[in-house]
Amino acid sequence: MDPAPGPTRRDLLTGRAVGDALADRLADAATAETRSFEAGPTVRLATRAMACEFVVALAGGKRREVTHASDALDMVHHLEQVMTVYRDDAELARVNREPAGRPVDLSEDLADVLKRAIGISALTDRAFDPTSGPLIRLWREAKQNRRVPTDDQIAAALSLTGIDGVRVVGGALEKAAEARRFDLGAIGKGFAIDRAVGHLEACAVEDFLVYGGLSSVAARGRSGENDGWPVGIGDPLRPNRRLGTLVLKNAAMATSGANNQFFRIGREKFGHIVDPRTGRPADGLLSVTVVTGSATLSDALSTAFYVMGLENSLTFCNTHMGIGTILIPNPDRGGRLTPVVHGIDPAHLDWSS
Repeated sequence: MDPAPGPTRRDLLTGRAVGDALADRLADAATAETRSFEAGPTVRLATRAMACEFVVALAGGKRREVTHASDALDMVHHLEQVMTVYRDDAELARVNREPAGRPVDLSEDLADVLKRAIGISALTDRAFDPTSGPLIRLWREAKQNRRVPTDDQIAAALSLTGIDGVRVVGGALEKAAEARRFDLGAIGKGFAIDRAVGHLEACAVEDFLVYGGLSSVAARGRSGENDGWPVGIGDPLRPNRRLGTLVLKNAAMATSGANNQFFRIGREKFGHIVDPRTGRPADGLLSVTVVTGSATLSDALSTAFYVMGLENSLTFCNTHMGIGTILIPNPDRGGRLTPVVHGIDPAHLDWSS
């Protein structure tokens, strides 16, 4: 979660359909119109948090639903203050400064997201690692300085990462190594979306879409004539175009990719997603989309699958139930993009965009 530029004042927008508006703004996580799937009439509330736009789109737009959606967006701002590392007074920034060797009390929200992050890291053999901030910062500096990090610099950053000796017990964090500091940028948006979804469900709102930025979205109920919400799948080679559309119902989707966020040093190309096990940018896939019942899990797994690569990601899906994925490998020179789909009903996908 990078620092968010600009104001965070909420705007309320209404319209006949969010299809065109959201598709224009989002390449890979938006309600979209295609020949097969069309979004219905929608009321849209938006706010800026976690360096991106968060939106609640309501299929009904009744006054009480708008009020509940506004409250859900307030929760996102609260969670940003809990999870960001870019504000000195944020809870996670404070926790990161605490020395090792003694339990650190956590709020319920921070305890929950850290416990989930540690669990997913273990589940993916650290392909997702919430302590990989030192590596991310190292490669961010490399991009700014146009200089590839040395092996010693990478080894030094790797020595500061890893979930060994880190656990959440009850409502407290325990860490054996003082250097371990969390960065929840690859899971925080999904966690905030899940919290917003939970609030709307508790308020008996049935048909809605919640998304954060270009990567994370959750849908409940339906939109228009669809048995779900049409959500765009971005073309990783053409960032302003859609490759296809997925009808998402009572599920969450997240997309990770580095093809549009890369830099070159000499003839070498480097993406922004770093493999926390090697300390070097991952490659091999153009983009990864993951569909599960949880935005938190989808968010983290999309990063993990990008790091794991095609075959290991498919193996993971075969051994863990309830995970759908769309993996787009790098094509051969001059070749076409060939999405590899696993665990998603073909009737819910349209590639005619």
